[in-house]
Amino acid sequence: LCKTIEQQLSNLAMSSMHWLFVEKSVSENLSKHKQLMRHSVQFQWFNKEYKSFEDYLTTFNSRKRKSVKKERLKVIEQEVEVKRLQGDMLTKQDMKFFYHCYKQTYLKRSGHEGYLTEQFFEQLYINMLENLMLVVAYKSEKPIASALFIYDNHQLCGRYWGALEDISNLHFECCYYQGIEFCIENNINTFNPGTQGEHKILRGFEPIYCYSNHFLGELAFHDAVAKFIDKETAGLQQYKAQAELLLPYRKISSNE
Repeated sequence: LCKTIEQQLSNLAMSSMHWLFVEKSVSENLSKHKQLMRHSVQFQWFNKEYKSFEDYLTTFNSRKRKSVKKERLKVIEQEVEVKRLQGDMLTKQDMKFFYHCYKQTYLKRSGHEGYLTEQFFEQLYINMLENLMLVVAYKSEKPIASALFIYDNHQLCGRYWGALEDISNLHFECCYYQGIEFCIENNINTFNPGTQGEHKILRGFEPIYCYSNHFLGELAFHDAVAKFIDKETAGLQQYKAQAELLLPYRKISSNE
């Protein structure tokens, strides 16, 4: 396969080939065939047979546990109600509202309406309704924010998010805490909330390695990238170790 790809790059005058988010074992095998192996770090949440969100919080140290409770309480104090919609509860109108939030948030932050079209989300609704979960926030019974997730029996993935009002801590509630509660209630093992975001660590998302592989047709460029990856990997190892130190979980004594 790798030899064929190299030949196709030459035939089609393409500069490079990239494998993204591959399994570690596959990445290691690809690296034996000149497909450079690169690490990155994501933050994911793992369900350790928690019975409830409160049960989950008992694994936190006292200060971090109080911080999470305070964040969630702050949303309630601002008279915001948050609901999770799925299956028959989720309507086309809900999806239209989500897309409106999605566009407005991109416009505010980036000056464009986002990378995905309304038709894309319509197709998700038509073809994957049983795998969609939408978190919607309401104030005075009026929807003001939403976050979209996709899930199966094993993993919850997310999340596209948008808000029409600035509400303190609402992003954390819709994008992280509601997802964690959903996983606990449905016995879902893993919650992958997307790339980046060190703020996820303090809410219990653990740093893990992700893997990609890369082949560049120009030998000198390929060698230069290989040298960069070697240096980058050492830095990422240190970064992951430092991130692990920031996790909110309390230390278990030998007597427990």
